[in-house]
Amino acid sequence: MQQRQRILTEYRAKRQAAIAAAAENRAKAEAKLPRLREIEEMQRRLAFALGLKLVTAADKDAVRKDTETQIAALEREAELLLADHGIAPESLKPRFECEICEDTGFVGAEKQPCACFKKRLLQAEYASSGLAENARFALFDESIYRDETQKKRSLKAKRILEEYAQTLSFNDAKGLMLLGAVGVGKTFLLDCVGHAAMENGFTVKKYTAYNLVDRMLQGIRERESGLAALTKPDLLLIDDLGTEPFIQNITYEGLFGIVNERQNAGKATAIATNLSPKEILDAYGERLFSRLTSPRLFTVLELKGESLR
Repeated sequence: MQQRQRILTEYRAKRQAAIAAAAENRAKAEAKLPRLREIEEMQRRLAFALGLKLVTAADKDAVRKDTETQIAALEREAELLLADHGIAPESLKPRFECEICEDTGFVGAEKQPCACFKKRLLQAEYASSGLAENARFALFDESIYRDETQKKRSLKAKRILEEYAQTLSFNDAKGLMLLGAVGVGKTFLLDCVGHAAMENGFTVKKYTAYNLVDRMLQGIRERESGLAALTKPDLLLIDDLGTEPFIQNITYEGLFGIVNERQNAGKATAIATNLSPKEILDAYGERLFSRLTSPRLFTVLELKGESLR
């Protein structure tokens, strides 16, 4: 919500700047060409008089057409006057970045978000998500695989992940875990999921496991309410599970709490790790392991092969 408010403030500022710049240009032009102000005043009077005439007019269409003709003639006179003095008519009007919404961010009587506003929100989501900008499914490069079996396995994983990003679910499992050695492309694919999910309208946040523990400690210091901040995003991405520091009563309990709270809230969690299933069991215990490997809760994909780095 705060991010949305910041963007709305940004829109108001640039709209006001465009209006102010046009007003300044018009004031300069009118100071140089007093006739411009007279023309504008005459147009206002004609528009006001039209309303009064329509009340009693027998032929309303004729009255309306006559007024429009007079206003158009004045408009042409103003354009010629400006052209004779080398002044562009466009400079007297606000130059909005988006002509559709005129930098309000909304369109139509129902005030629906403009496409430009949606794009700006998405850009802000990208900037704060922690995702690599160049990690997109569209940029997936098959040519980097030297082994055909590894390529086929990775392409299959990509198809599953693309489907997962559509609804944040695969085979009804809201969780996702990518296993594999260093350099097989887990982080790239995890970020691809994040970008695709945002483009599908979901909120996304990514942490490395190390930063996640730091975030939990920050929450304790700031006395935040439970794990609320970490359960808000529709999709939480956790990269490099297993590289985080062990802090008594924080690390494992916190990770279990995050996964459990998000599952209870119906939120999606995607995890990437270099650890094998046995190493996960040994490091985190049966309670967390059973959740991360349950087919009902998590889709587990293992990327095998040589390092791509």
